[in-house]
Formats: sequence, C-alpha cells, structure tokens
Amino acid sequence: MDYLNDIPLSRKNKHLSAFERGQIQLLNLEGLSPYAIGNRLDRASHTIRNELRRGKVFQIKGNKLVMIYYPDTGQLRYEANRNNCGTKFKFLQCEAFIKHTTELFFNKNQSLDAICGAARRNKSFPQALMVCTKTLYNYVDAGLLTIANIDLPLKVNRSTKTARIKHHKKNLGISIDERPIHINDRSEFGHWEIDTVIGKKDKSDAVLLTMTERMTRKEIIRKISSKTAEAVQTALLK
Repeated sequence: MDYLNDIPLSRKNKHLSAFERGQIQLLNLEGLSPYAIGNRLDRASHTIRNELRRGKVFQIKGNKLVMIYYPDTGQLRYEANRNNCGTKFKFLQCEAFIKHTTELFFNKNQSLDAICGAARRNKSFPQALMVCTKTLYNYVDAGLLTIANIDLPLKVNRSTKTARIKHHKKNLGISIDERPIHINDRSEFGHWEIDTVIGKKDKSDAVLLTMTERMTRKEIIRKISSKTAEAVQTALLK
C-alpha cells in the first residue's frame, strides 16, 4: 500500500475530493484511526471523522448489522448538502413586508429603496421578515410583485448601453434599398448592376466581374484576378 503515500498536494480549507474519499475508504479498512488517516492525507482529524460519519451505511455481515463507510455514499450526501446550502428564498416569509411595500409604492409614490430604508430605520418589521432593496428589484424582474419594471421611471429611463464611437466603420455608400423609384421600372438608360461570379470558393482564385445595364440588359463580363475590392476597382477604371 505504498502508493497511498504518493498523494497530491494538500488542499487545506478545500472540500474533500472523490479521490480523497477513496483513500479514506482504503485506510479505514486497514484499521487506521481518523487521526492517522488525517496525517496521511494532510487533513484535519475532525474532517476525516465527519466524512466517515457522513458516508457510513448499515450492512449485514455474518448475521450482524454493521456500519461500513462507502465513498460513493459520502459523495452523494456531500452533494445533497451543497445543494441545500446558501441563502434561502424569503418571499413567502416576507409576505407582510411585500404587501406593505406594494401599498406605499402605488399609494404614496415612494421608491423601493425609500420604503425599505424607512422600514429598517423605524423597525417596522423584524429583520428576518424583510428583504433588502436589491432583492426587491430582483422580485420585480422575476415578476413576483404586482410592481412591474414599467412602473419604475428611473429604471425605464436609464440607458443600459454605453455609447461607443466606431472609428473604423467602413463607408459602403448608399444602400440599394434607397435608390430612386424610377430606376426600378427599367425605363431609363444608364443604370448598371454589378456582381462577381465565383468559380471555386477561394478568395484568391480568379472570378468573373459582371456589369448589367438594367433597361437594355446589355452585359459586360471581365475576368479579374480575385474578388477583392482592389481588383474590382481596377477593372472598373479600365
């Protein structure tokens, strides 16, 4: 069992990993105490005791009921405990405070921050039965209150996007959608459409430049070196 001494670097103040739980199982089967296992893994002895208590299940061996540690059980219970930790949802507990906030908001035109601050200052509600201003706005965003975002003037008028100046924006000229209406009926000579016809899907390959007069359908086709703007401009100048 020498390989058990070849363990990763210590992860103090971190949760046990699945690998470490497997090591705890092997060392526990060897009969080592939680203190000895903690020394091997560079962990606190109470961490090992808690893990052994968390991962033990009842098994029947030799017609006897015994407690045996399984790393999979310890991992599952650890994950379940992690899912249950954290701040609990207080919406139902704070129903009276929510109702108080809604009434003052609509009847007194007070802001959520002012209502929350006044309730704290005057101790109108126990601390455990209140939520902070940020949580109130989160409830509004989630649609849990009769107050909607449209009812918050400051939030509606606030610009959420920062103005950005595009220094290198290309000037592509007038869009084809903005051309005069009389051009669409093909009644006037002198309006051309231009396009490139690509053979292989490769920017460096030669392509055909097609120019079509809209009224007469007269077409000029030239082979150019590539579909780049420089190659098209050179062909047009010629």
